[in-house]
Amino acid sequence: MILTPGFVYIHLPKTGGTFVTSVLERVLKPPRPATRFGRFLRRLRGRTWHDTNKHGTVSEIPSSHRGLPVLTTIRNPFDRCVSQYEFAWWKERTREWVDREAIRREFPSFPDLSFPEFVEASARHFPLLRGSPLPPERRLGYQSEQFVRTYFRDPAAAWSRIDDAWIAARGWEGEMGPIRFLRMEYLNADLHAFLREQGLPADRIDFVLTEGRILPAGPRRPEGRTWESWYTPGLRARVRERERLLFALFPEYDAP
Repeated sequence: MILTPGFVYIHLPKTGGTFVTSVLERVLKPPRPATRFGRFLRRLRGRTWHDTNKHGTVSEIPSSHRGLPVLTTIRNPFDRCVSQYEFAWWKERTREWVDREAIRREFPSFPDLSFPEFVEASARHFPLLRGSPLPPERRLGYQSEQFVRTYFRDPAAAWSRIDDAWIAARGWEGEMGPIRFLRMEYLNADLHAFLREQGLPADRIDFVLTEGRILPAGPRRPEGRTWESWYTPGLRARVRERERLLFALFPEYDAP
């Protein structure tokens, strides 16, 4: 989470947040003053932005910045599911609320899961929020739960109300404040446009349009392999069903 005087950036994992964080730190940091006195004044005034609570959520925004516009990034759920699997953080660093033995009872090979097994294991065992009114086979997937947990004002209360009728009625509109979603597929252009709207001069931000990828350390996809290659038609339909909340929110990703 990056706190600035004009907006708050929320970093949803595996959506290009490392790139956005790097760019924001570069453009928000003022130029180094030429004189010693100028540098003293800058230290005295302190920073106008703060990078804190790396994957903080909307409900965790401090009172000093609550009410400011929220900036974040979003990614095609099919692609992001593959990225979560490949990054493999869940093999050794599952959250404290995840019962690894319960996963192993259902998937004896854990943590060496196939991609289809990961889709089901993550949906059944990774979510923190409890009390879904949906039956087990119709429950939303881990990405949808993580979205609710990240962006809703009262995630636990909302999760207990979300069913298919709630999705059809666009119930999320009463649960979220205004949020600007940058699309990972067009991240350079979307971030540049946002920074221009914030009044930053072109000579400070035009590099964003051509900046290359900035990736976190860890496993990554082999060059040339696309997310589509991970899916059979049946598995794609299963992820579509599990993450139907996200496809309702972002119908541009719901293409055949």
